[in-house]
Formats: sequence, structure tokens, C-alpha cells
Amino acid sequence: MVYVEWVDSYGCSSRWQSVENPIEPELMVCKSVGWMAAKKNAMLVVVPHMTEGGGVDKQGCGEMAIPTACVKRIQVLLTPLSSVRDLSKNSTGKRLGCL
Repeated sequence: MVYVEWVDSYGCSSRWQSVENPIEPELMVCKSVGWMAAKKNAMLVVVPHMTEGGGVDKQGCGEMAIPTACVKRIQVLLTPLSSVRDLSKNSTGKRLGCL
């Protein structure tokens, strides 16, 4: 699991506007969390949703390809299983809904 801070692009106004007095946008810093599915020379891919089991190959959904030139910070997140609380059960141990 990784936490990534990255600078996003800005643009694509929805209307015609003067180029002599253009809007001065500010940079937006985005924050993404997920599994690092790929890290290549020019980009990294973060996938926030993963599944496995059910007779299918491991699958991911919601992948975000981020150009490495836009990345400000990457932090590896530790997820020790001993400290994870199972939120899919109530206090009596009974499973809740879809969880």
C-alpha cells in the first residue's frame, strides 16, 4: 500500500474567455492511496480496490496512472495484520450484511 501526493493538470474551460486577462489557476495537489500495480520510468499506477478469490484471477478497479514528473511524495503504508480489526463482524461475531 502506498500514499502518493501528486500535482494535477488544470484546464479545459467550458466557455470562451479573454486571453488578455486569463484566469490564474493554482496548482492542485492530489492524494491517492492504494496498491502500486506498476512503476515504470515515466509513470506509476495506483489501484485503490483489489479482489481475489471467487475462482477468478486477482483483479483491480479504479486504477490511476500518474506521471512520475507530477509525483511530489510517495510513502509506503504499513498494514500489519495483527493490528487490523475485522469490521465485517459485530461484537457477537455475527457477519454484517455484504461484509
